[in-house]
Amino acid sequence: MFPSRPDMITTYKKRTASQAQFKKSELTVRESKDKIVSTVSFSYGEIRTMDGFETINDQMIPSNKHPFDHFLCITEIRPVKK
Repeated sequence: MFPSRPDMITTYKKRTASQAQFKKSELTVRESKDKIVSTVSFSYGEIRTMDGFETINDQMIPSNKHPFDHFLCITEIRPVKK
C-alpha cells in the first residue's frame, strides 16, 4: 500500500463558510486519506502536486497551482519475476 505511513499527507485543506458542508467550515484537515493498494510491491512512491512538484508539509490546497483538495499519489509497480 502507498502511502504506507500516516505522516505521508495526501490532503491538507480548510473549508470556508461559503463552501458546501457548512458544519465543516474552518476545520483544518491534514491527513493521509488516499491509498494505492496492490498485491505486488512498489518500486517507489511520491506525493506530488499537479505541476509535478513534491508536496510541502505546510502547503494548503486547493491553490492556484493545484486546484484540487487532494494531492496526487504516484507509484511504480515492480515487475513480477517468473
